[in-house]
Amino acid sequence: MAKVTEVEGKAVNHGEINKIVAAKTGYSQNIVSEVTSEFVHVISDNIVDGKDVVIRNLISFNTIDKGPCKGRNPRTGEEIDVPAKNVVKAKVSKSLQKKVNPEK
Repeated sequence: MAKVTEVEGKAVNHGEINKIVAAKTGYSQNIVSEVTSEFVHVISDNIVDGKDVVIRNLISFNTIDKGPCKGRNPRTGEEIDVPAKNVVKAKVSKSLQKKVNPEK
């Protein structure tokens, strides 16, 4: 198995995730890339369909309907009508939150 190198910077992108998973599993980066891409598509498609997506011990996604409201243009101060829309909400699991903020 190949050695997993440190990721530079603060953000880990899709390509870096593919490299890490490929190195840890021994699968090629092409196969891992196809799987991770399909994983993202399945999650996205279910969210678009209005279904909740729960990945235990990681994160959950759901959509909520936000009704129309009044807004204000910050430059002119003019009041505008903001139309109704659907919003995606994400909630991190308690177990991940505890890993990020361990009790001392």
